Amino acid sequence: MRVIIAGGGTTGHLSPGLAVADLLRTRGAEILFIGTPTGPEARIVPRSGYPFEAVKVIGRGRGMITARNLMAVGKLGTATLRALAIVRRFRPDVVVGTGGYVSLPAAAAARMAGVPLVLHEQNSVPGMANRVARRFAAAVGVSFPGTERFFGPGAVMVGNPVRSALNEFDKEALRPAGQAEFGMQEGRPVLLVFGGSQGAQSINEAVLGAYDHWRDSDLQILHLAGPRNAAAVKAAVEELRRPEDTVVYAVVGYTDSMELAYACCDLALCRSGASTVAELAAVGLPAVLVPLPVSLDDDQRKNAEAVVAAGGARMVLNSDLKPQVVVEVVEGLIHNRTVLDSMAQVVRSLARPDAAERFAELVERTADRAKKRVR
Repeated sequence: MRVIIAGGGTTGHLSPGLAVADLLRTRGAEILFIGTPTGPEARIVPRSGYPFEAVKVIGRGRGMITARNLMAVGKLGTATLRALAIVRRFRPDVVVGTGGYVSLPAAAAARMAGVPLVLHEQNSVPGMANRVARRFAAAVGVSFPGTERFFGPGAVMVGNPVRSALNEFDKEALRPAGQAEFGMQEGRPVLLVFGGSQGAQSINEAVLGAYDHWRDSDLQILHLAGPRNAAAVKAAVEELRRPEDTVVYAVVGYTDSMELAYACCDLALCRSGASTVAELAAVGLPAVLVPLPVSLDDDQRKNAEAVVAAGGARMVLNSDLKPQVVVEVVEGLIHNRTVLDSMAQVVRSLARPDAAERFAELVERTADRAKKRVR
């Protein structure tokens, strides 16, 4: 079976594609990825051992008729022709779209070439790309119960695929390696701070603002600040630090070893993108979720609400994200082992470790049905 997987712009749209690609490859499938030339997929996909083709496309902005949106429409046409050329050359049995603006040209190209399209929706409410592409789709896999209603009878609940390293996650076994990797000490609580693959300025500023409160505490902070912000955050920590401070504060720009970061931490303070939520569930890590305020469809808030309603997380809106609020919420959780253990159990119950398997089967069934119709 030959499969094109299109998605990217952020690791949130890329991660499910990589997870299902890894599984399909073990079954003999030949995989080609389509993504943007500037997104994380351009670096991560080739390093993961998959061929990669880039199409130049940009996402829409807020509003309707704006300069950015007009430019996005113009680039979409050119990108679709580029994607169509890739589809005709590779001749896939099925095209998979994992959302994000880069998946739309591939979805349109699949329709034009007569190739079946399978979509994956990570969020509780579909984004614009999948809302448009659903009219071309033979099948759709969704991650949250109830999201099927947006896609009709072709939608199947599969969950959000995560990497096998997280599905096989053993916190106790990995914890020593995580502590060694990031300089964390045994016996002291660890707060993991991150904002997605690119970081989050508002989270960075709020946590730095809380430093004074924690400088003489036993807290350890592992701060994944994002590659663009790491130098500034490191400089800010150095400026704040005094020789007598007892707080451990490690700043990292980006890591490819998130399983080690999760293993050495007790609580996360992070955004609530769909892939982040899926990973937190897979590893059973309680979190304080701060939805991205500019997500166009408010999907991050809805993702967070689903976890909060179950009891696996707390939510702080970005507008409320002040240093004192961070201190109050974190302090109310991180030293309370009973509460943390209860939250960990709840969030772990939301995991779907068979998500990659279920989505891979949906892709295979769709390709098989198309072959039988041709015969």
